[in-house]
Amino acid sequence: RRSSDLPRSIQLVSRQRTLLKLRWSLGEGETISHLKYILRLRCEGPSVRALEPSTDNNPGQKVVGIELPVEIANLMEGLEDGWCPVWFGESMSCKVPKLLAGMVYQASVRSFNHFGASDWSQCVSFSTAASVPFAPVGLEIIETESKVAWAEARPNGSSISTYSLSCDKGSGWNVLYSGLDTYCLLPSHAKGVPLRLRVRASNAEGDGPWSAVVEGSVQADAPNAPVLLCSSVSASSAIVTLSNKDGIPHGGELVISCFDQSSGSSTPFCQTHFSAFPAEIKNLTPGITYEITAVAVDKNGRKSDTSAPISVSTKAQVPKDQPPPVPMDRHAHDMQLHIPPADQLFGQKITTLHVVVTTMSSNSAPRNLTCKCVPLFTNLCTNSF
Repeated sequence: RRSSDLPRSIQLVSRQRTLLKLRWSLGEGETISHLKYILRLRCEGPSVRALEPSTDNNPGQKVVGIELPVEIANLMEGLEDGWCPVWFGESMSCKVPKLLAGMVYQASVRSFNHFGASDWSQCVSFSTAASVPFAPVGLEIIETESKVAWAEARPNGSSISTYSLSCDKGSGWNVLYSGLDTYCLLPSHAKGVPLRLRVRASNAEGDGPWSAVVEGSVQADAPNAPVLLCSSVSASSAIVTLSNKDGIPHGGELVISCFDQSSGSSTPFCQTHFSAFPAEIKNLTPGITYEITAVAVDKNGRKSDTSAPISVSTKAQVPKDQPPPVPMDRHAHDMQLHIPPADQLFGQKITTLHVVVTTMSSNSAPRNLTCKCVPLFTNLCTNSF
């Protein structure tokens, strides 16, 4: 006997991430002996393709199909449009293994015996349980753009919530990027050094597996321009620091130049190389205002832009080593003296001389006869009083 509407009512018994357990029933009041059944499956979606065996190298295949015995090969009709036989037997329930997590499948069953076969039952949709995403593929370093990119991961039934890019520069793995983009612009500290990179996707079910590791590097950028600060200054030195942490490139140095603003010269008064900070600039002249700039140089000789200048004034000191006065013209009640210039003025102009005249008579103790403050209006070498 052949029935045109048998079997019917396919139901889901249980589901796992890669397995569906289904059952079905016959029409009400039907008791036909010696029936066997064929179950077919296909993926539901706008682009349906044939279900093919999955392999270790191709986890993207949808399901493992079966090969029907030769004697029932004529029952293969109706297996077009992406349908694939996944089970046959006498039971009215079956397990379909090796499916993909989070996929929606359409199922249909037909019965047959030695009299013939029924029509295929109405299609019913079932979905496997979601799982963590598959590992992203296509991870690559794009050197011309200084970035890393990869293809979207298969979500495996639950939307991707984040991608995590991990980087190893020789001291262990550290997360370099976390987000929904499928690319990452490499920061400066990840340039110019050997890199090992891997990426994984995560969803509500958890973290997926890491991708294959990719190795490579991109050319380092020129160093950033340093930002100088002066922390202290004395008569002959100044201590400068950096306000930006990346002011000294790895394995490089800073070249600091001091310009004497009073001279107006474009040639540095001094130029010093430093590889650590704070840095002390020595042998400066007291009482002088200097303009200080710096250039960062990395280990490959690439130079940064020149920093913004800072102005530093060394402290002035009182004159010393004043030569003694020289008598120029002597009279009975007055005497003219020539006052030579001081050897070291330390940045200060002498505007007043304090002159004290003391008696040196052998008949009496020394005593001050006069104390006079003399303003100086011209060059020290020519002033006299």
